Amino acid sequence: MLNNKLDNILSTSLIIILPLLVTGPFLADLVLTTCSVFFIVLLLVKKNLKYLNKHLFMFFLILITSIIISSVISNNLKSIVSSFGYLRFLLFIYFTIFIIQNSKKDLFLLIFYSLFFVYVYLILEFFSQSYLGHTLSQNNVLNSGRLIISSFYHEEIYSSYIVRIFPFFLGLFFLNKDKLNFFTKISFYLLSMILIFSVLFNGERTAIGLLVLSVIFLFIFIDLNIKIKVKLFLTTFILALVLLSNLPTKNIERKINGILDFKSTILEIFKKENNKKIILSEKYDSMYKTGLNIYKQNLLIGIGVKNFRFECSNPKYAFNERSCATHPHNLVIQLLAETGTIGFLFYLFIILLIVKILFKNIQKNSISKKQKNYITCLICCFLISLWPFFPSGNFFNNWISIIMFYPAGFLINEITYLKKNQK
Repeated sequence: MLNNKLDNILSTSLIIILPLLVTGPFLADLVLTTCSVFFIVLLLVKKNLKYLNKHLFMFFLILITSIIISSVISNNLKSIVSSFGYLRFLLFIYFTIFIIQNSKKDLFLLIFYSLFFVYVYLILEFFSQSYLGHTLSQNNVLNSGRLIISSFYHEEIYSSYIVRIFPFFLGLFFLNKDKLNFFTKISFYLLSMILIFSVLFNGERTAIGLLVLSVIFLFIFIDLNIKIKVKLFLTTFILALVLLSNLPTKNIERKINGILDFKSTILEIFKKENNKKIILSEKYDSMYKTGLNIYKQNLLIGIGVKNFRFECSNPKYAFNERSCATHPHNLVIQLLAETGTIGFLFYLFIILLIVKILFKNIQKNSISKKQKNYITCLICCFLISLWPFFPSGNFFNNWISIIMFYPAGFLINEITYLKKNQK
């Protein structure tokens, strides 16, 4: 067990990481890195490896080693530094497990409340930007096509933050439901409905797609009475209509186009221009084909992380003059281009492992419903992060990486705990 002072510091560090992402990646990454360094020191001082799941640790270590090798071969200093930096995420996973198992605090409840208040803040930003045309700090956003995430970080990733973290938030709600009073439960339901509406209203196509995907997944696999599921869906739909009818007309016209764009995206995933098949758009199609050209000539280990931006203009890879960006905007193509077949095989293994965990979770009758739903929600987090069929952000971007790796320690801890109790 930890002493009280150290417990307060380390628990608070774990609790604040996701809320800090609203301010941008820097502070959240700083806290995460500090936690990882602490865990190294802990291993060296205590010489106790019991918190390391040896098989999973070796799996991730081999994966990161292959990423480092491909970056070293690329001879790009930024790529090499980025690849070594991924070790901090591996250490953070096990730091999370260590804190969960040793803290005296009710971490799950505290993280739930931290996310609850962050989402309340984001809803206030949503109403301020939608009704008044500026953030809560009075920054004008009238000319912006999308909501920015906060007054502190002017990136149009409002919907992405909500959708990617919400399954974890929902899982914590199931886990802590018995500890919450009636007012908090009602507030949670109302908050969730407004969050879903704000994502639809914002019109960010990938976020809407991931929201639809997660709703379908949770509707199927969450262990709830079908009548309750239908009632929640209808209530959300009615609330969305009420909110929509009260929004300023100019905002409705501006934002409704985003939803229509999502519809057209689904209908035109594969379309033809000049008798040629185009994926999504000419820009996306060019980046995808350039990424695949890079992979074909670097089959084993790719060109190194974050190197697409440097190689996409190379004549031997570039599909056309629209081939370049910081990344190819597709998770699988980025992994193929930058980490090669080895990186892609690790990706497939992780997908298969998650599917295996999902079906084992469905079949388990020895655990409580709240635990089962909690695990299902954690799995949904990875479904969203690893979904290959929508345009995606940079897989090796710090902001996205933090969201992707944060739930990993919670899921591994839960699976380990259940295995021990079954013996």
